[in-house]
Formats: sequence, structure tokens, C-alpha cells
Amino acid sequence: MIAAARLIRDRLRDLDLESFVRTTGGKGLHVVVPLNPSCPWPQTKDFAQAFASTLA
Repeated sequence: MIAAARLIRDRLRDLDLESFVRTTGGKGLHVVVPLNPSCPWPQTKDFAQAFASTLA
């Protein structure tokens, strides 16, 4: 899981997006990317889906 989080962080950094890992009690690790508040949800969703598809 740690290797996967690092891979995601590195790929986001390649896109000039800074991220950080957040831990929760029962949900594991979350890679968080602070976004510009004006970024619309459809654009964010499309990016997240394309990013995940590329990683897969």
C-alpha cells in the first residue's frame, strides 16, 4: 500500500500537482491533492478517472 501511495504521489508530481498522504483509523491511506476551488466537479471527476485508468 505504501508503494502504491508513493507511485501515485510521484505521478501527480510529474503533472506538477503536489499531494500528501493522510491516514485514517479504518480507511487506510489517502493521497490528497489540494485543488483550486474554482475547478468544476466534472473536470475533477474526468481527471481522476483518467489518472486512475492510466495507473491501472
